[in-house]
Amino acid sequence: MKTKLASLLVLTALFLASCTPNNPQPNPSPNTTITSWKFTITINGVTHRAESSSFNVNSNYCVASISNSWSIHPRIIDKTAASYISGDNGELIITIDNPSLGVNSISNCMVLGSWITDAINYSNNGYSLTLNGPMVPNSSGGLGPKIPINLTSLGSAGNGGYNNSQPVKGNYSGTLYFKSSLVPDPGFDTPVTIDINFEAVRP
Repeated sequence: MKTKLASLLVLTALFLASCTPNNPQPNPSPNTTITSWKFTITINGVTHRAESSSFNVNSNYCVASISNSWSIHPRIIDKTAASYISGDNGELIITIDNPSLGVNSISNCMVLGSWITDAINYSNNGYSLTLNGPMVPNSSGGLGPKIPINLTSLGSAGNGGYNNSQPVKGNYSGTLYFKSSLVPDPGFDTPVTIDINFEAVRP
Protein backbone atom coordinates (compact mmCIF):
# COMPACT_ATOMS: atom_id res chain seq x y z
CA MET A 1 0.00 0.00 0.00
CA LYS A 2 2.81 2.39 0.91
CA THR A 3 4.57 1.55 -2.37
CA LYS A 4 1.44 2.32 -4.39
CA LEU A 5 0.92 5.57 -2.50
CA ALA A 6 4.51 6.66 -3.11
CA SER A 7 4.23 5.81 -6.80
CA LEU A 8 0.97 7.75 -7.03
CA LEU A 9 2.56 10.81 -5.41
CA VAL A 10 5.51 10.69 -7.84
CA LEU A 11 3.19 10.39 -10.85
CA THR A 12 1.02 13.25 -9.56
CA ALA A 13 4.09 15.46 -9.12
CA LEU A 14 5.30 14.64 -12.64
CA PHE A 15 1.86 15.35 -14.06
CA LEU A 16 1.59 18.69 -12.31
CA ALA A 17 5.08 19.65 -13.43
CA SER A 18 4.24 18.85 -17.05
CA CYS A 19 1.12 21.02 -16.83
CA THR A 20 2.86 24.02 -15.33
CA PRO A 21 3.11 26.72 -18.03
CA ASN A 22 6.59 27.70 -19.06
CA ASN A 23 7.10 31.27 -17.85
CA PRO A 24 10.70 32.26 -18.54
CA GLN A 25 11.94 35.42 -16.85
CA PRO A 26 12.14 38.40 -19.21
CA ASN A 27 15.58 39.27 -20.48
CA PRO A 28 17.22 42.02 -18.44
CA SER A 29 17.24 45.42 -20.07
CA PRO A 30 20.48 46.41 -21.79
CA ASN A 31 23.07 47.90 -19.49
CA THR A 32 22.86 51.67 -19.85
CA THR A 33 25.55 53.31 -17.80
CA ILE A 34 26.88 56.82 -17.91
CA THR A 35 30.46 56.88 -19.08
CA SER A 36 32.85 57.99 -16.36
CA TRP A 37 34.39 61.43 -16.71
CA LYS A 38 37.34 63.03 -14.95
CA PHE A 39 39.68 65.98 -15.17
CA THR A 40 42.75 67.38 -13.47
CA ILE A 41 43.63 70.97 -14.40
CA THR A 42 46.69 72.51 -12.73
CA ILE A 43 47.55 76.14 -13.44
CA ASN A 44 50.45 77.72 -11.55
CA GLY A 45 50.25 75.04 -8.86
CA VAL A 46 46.49 75.26 -8.24
CA THR A 47 44.81 71.96 -9.07
CA HIS A 48 41.14 71.78 -10.05
CA ARG A 49 40.03 68.15 -10.01
CA ALA A 50 36.78 66.20 -10.13
CA GLU A 51 35.52 62.84 -11.40
CA SER A 52 32.35 60.76 -11.42
CA SER A 53 30.40 58.04 -13.20
CA SER A 54 27.24 60.18 -13.31
CA PHE A 55 26.49 63.28 -15.34
CA ASN A 56 24.54 66.23 -14.00
CA VAL A 57 24.54 69.55 -15.84
CA ASN A 58 23.74 71.29 -12.55
CA SER A 59 26.82 69.92 -10.80
CA ASN A 60 30.47 69.24 -11.59
CA TYR A 61 31.18 67.63 -14.95
CA CYS A 62 33.47 67.23 -17.93
CA VAL A 63 31.62 67.05 -21.22
CA ALA A 64 32.53 67.24 -24.89
CA SER A 65 30.40 69.14 -27.39
CA ILE A 66 30.84 67.66 -30.85
CA SER A 67 30.40 69.86 -33.93
CA ASN A 68 32.73 71.40 -36.51
CA SER A 69 34.75 72.76 -33.59
CA TRP A 70 34.89 70.47 -30.59
CA SER A 71 34.55 71.97 -27.13
CA ILE A 72 35.79 70.23 -23.99
CA HIS A 73 34.23 71.71 -20.87
CA PRO A 74 35.48 70.71 -17.39
CA ARG A 75 33.61 72.56 -14.65
CA ILE A 76 33.29 72.75 -10.86
CA ILE A 77 30.20 74.43 -9.42
CA ASP A 78 29.51 72.30 -6.31
CA LYS A 79 32.27 71.59 -3.81
CA THR A 80 29.84 69.54 -1.69
CA ALA A 81 29.21 67.01 -4.48
CA ALA A 82 30.81 63.57 -4.25
CA SER A 83 32.56 64.23 -7.57
CA TYR A 84 34.57 67.17 -6.18
CA ILE A 85 38.20 66.51 -5.25
CA SER A 86 40.06 69.84 -5.20
CA GLY A 87 40.27 73.35 -6.58
CA ASP A 88 38.06 76.36 -7.11
CA ASN A 89 34.64 76.82 -8.57
CA GLY A 90 35.05 77.71 -12.22
CA GLU A 91 35.70 76.18 -15.58
CA LEU A 92 37.91 75.72 -18.57
CA ILE A 93 36.69 75.73 -22.15
CA ILE A 94 39.00 73.97 -24.58
CA THR A 95 38.10 74.43 -28.24
CA ILE A 96 39.70 72.35 -30.97
CA ASP A 97 39.10 72.98 -34.66
CA ASN A 98 39.25 69.90 -36.91
CA PRO A 99 40.36 67.60 -34.07
CA SER A 100 42.50 64.54 -34.77
CA LEU A 101 44.34 61.96 -32.71
CA GLY A 102 47.73 63.10 -31.50
CA VAL A 103 49.02 66.62 -30.95
CA ASN A 104 46.71 69.14 -32.57
CA SER A 105 48.16 72.29 -34.07
CA ILE A 106 48.51 75.26 -31.74
CA SER A 107 46.62 77.31 -34.32
CA ASN A 108 43.59 75.02 -33.88
CA CYS A 109 43.37 74.94 -30.07
CA MET A 110 42.36 77.60 -27.56
CA VAL A 111 41.67 77.62 -23.81
CA LEU A 112 39.26 80.03 -22.15
CA GLY A 113 37.50 80.21 -18.81
CA SER A 114 37.88 81.48 -15.28
CA TRP A 115 40.70 79.14 -14.26
CA ILE A 116 42.84 80.69 -16.99
CA THR A 117 41.81 84.31 -16.40
CA ASP A 118 42.25 83.95 -12.62
CA ALA A 119 45.85 82.78 -13.09
CA ILE A 120 46.95 84.84 -16.08
CA ASN A 121 46.98 88.59 -16.62
CA TYR A 122 46.16 88.00 -20.25
CA SER A 123 44.77 90.89 -22.24
CA ASN A 124 45.97 91.97 -25.65
CA ASN A 125 49.67 91.53 -25.02
CA GLY A 126 50.16 88.02 -26.32
CA TYR A 127 52.53 85.44 -24.89
CA SER A 128 55.56 83.37 -25.80
CA LEU A 129 56.44 79.69 -25.56
CA THR A 130 59.91 80.54 -24.27
CA LEU A 131 61.31 82.94 -21.68
CA ASN A 132 61.63 86.36 -23.32
CA GLY A 133 61.11 84.64 -26.65
CA PRO A 134 59.08 85.77 -29.63
CA MET A 135 55.35 86.28 -29.30
CA VAL A 136 53.18 83.44 -30.55
CA PRO A 137 51.70 84.70 -33.84
CA ASN A 138 48.18 86.10 -33.52
CA SER A 139 48.22 85.65 -29.72
CA SER A 140 47.45 89.29 -28.98
CA GLY A 141 43.74 89.03 -29.68
CA GLY A 142 42.80 88.74 -26.03
CA LEU A 143 40.52 85.69 -26.47
CA GLY A 144 42.66 83.13 -24.68
CA PRO A 145 45.97 81.35 -25.13
CA LYS A 146 46.39 78.74 -27.84
CA ILE A 147 48.09 75.50 -26.81
CA PRO A 148 48.67 72.22 -28.69
CA ILE A 149 46.22 69.75 -27.14
CA ASN A 150 47.18 66.08 -27.42
CA LEU A 151 44.11 63.91 -28.05
CA THR A 152 44.62 60.27 -27.09
CA SER A 153 41.04 59.21 -27.87
CA LEU A 154 38.25 60.80 -29.92
CA GLY A 155 35.70 58.69 -28.07
CA SER A 156 32.48 57.50 -29.63
CA ALA A 157 28.80 58.31 -29.39
CA GLY A 158 26.60 56.20 -27.14
CA ASN A 159 22.86 55.60 -27.06
CA GLY A 160 20.38 57.72 -25.21
CA GLY A 161 22.38 60.86 -24.56
CA TYR A 162 25.62 60.06 -22.77
CA ASN A 163 24.85 56.39 -22.10
CA ASN A 164 27.50 53.86 -23.08
CA SER A 165 29.62 56.38 -24.95
CA GLN A 166 33.38 56.33 -24.99
CA PRO A 167 35.02 59.47 -23.57
CA VAL A 168 37.16 61.99 -25.40
CA LYS A 169 40.61 61.91 -23.78
CA GLY A 170 43.40 64.43 -23.99
CA ASN A 171 46.17 66.30 -22.24
CA TYR A 172 48.66 69.14 -22.37
CA SER A 173 51.63 70.06 -20.23
CA GLY A 174 53.80 73.12 -20.75
CA THR A 175 54.76 76.63 -19.77
CA LEU A 176 53.61 79.89 -21.33
CA TYR A 177 55.34 83.22 -20.75
CA PHE A 178 53.48 86.49 -20.28
CA LYS A 179 54.51 90.10 -19.66
CA SER A 180 54.64 91.19 -16.04
CA SER A 181 54.07 94.82 -17.08
CA LEU A 182 53.82 97.04 -20.13
CA VAL A 183 55.99 100.03 -19.19
CA PRO A 184 58.82 99.46 -19.30
CA ASP A 185 58.37 96.43 -21.50
CA PRO A 186 60.06 93.48 -19.71
CA GLY A 187 59.48 91.03 -22.51
CA PHE A 188 57.72 87.75 -21.84
CA ASP A 189 59.21 87.21 -18.41
CA THR A 190 56.42 85.63 -16.32
CA PRO A 191 56.02 81.83 -16.54
CA VAL A 192 52.64 80.17 -16.17
CA THR A 193 52.67 76.37 -15.98
CA ILE A 194 49.64 74.55 -17.32
CA ASP A 195 48.85 70.84 -16.97
CA ILE A 196 45.60 69.51 -18.41
CA ASN A 197 44.26 65.96 -18.33
CA PHE A 198 40.66 65.16 -19.18
CA GLU A 199 38.23 62.37 -20.01
CA ALA A 200 35.04 63.99 -21.23
CA VAL A 201 31.71 62.27 -21.84
CA ARG A 202 30.25 62.88 -25.27
CA PRO A 203 26.75 62.54 -26.72
